[in-house]
Amino acid sequence: MQAVETQLARLDACFVPLHPITLRDGQPNPRHVAMRQEYHRCLAAFSLGELELGFDDVIASHKYQKWPSPAECANACQAHHQREHRPNRLLAKPEEPESEFSDMHRAEMRRGCRNAIKWIATGEIQHRTAAQARSTPCDRPDIEEALRGAENRVSEDIPF
Repeated sequence: MQAVETQLARLDACFVPLHPITLRDGQPNPRHVAMRQEYHRCLAAFSLGELELGFDDVIASHKYQKWPSPAECANACQAHHQREHRPNRLLAKPEEPESEFSDMHRAEMRRGCRNAIKWIATGEIQHRTAAQARSTPCDRPDIEEALRGAENRVSEDIPF
């Protein structure tokens, strides 16, 4: 992979390799070749941008003359991978705020609204005080509005 090889060339320029590149007879050092293969294996999953940013961090923070370990390089690239792929909180669906009413309380409020509408529609509201009709808990603004104007009259336009 060319992107990894480019970053390894940067390490060559900045640090002393862990193993000599060639043996005394001029042949490639198998330990150096194996080391480069390990870097390739550890870094193959990252994009060019993640590799560049990760190696920028490693080169800036590595304290020793020898090359950083493959794990150190992979961790730096992983940190940039996570920054690029974290979910955008602005696009995420907002959580519904916790309601102060339980489901049972909501059902009771709806039942009270239905009863108030039934009283208004049947004329039974005249037998109940206006305060009782207004104090019936209701969480629907359209029903609340209907209740406010119908204390002593029966309205035909109120939905059941």
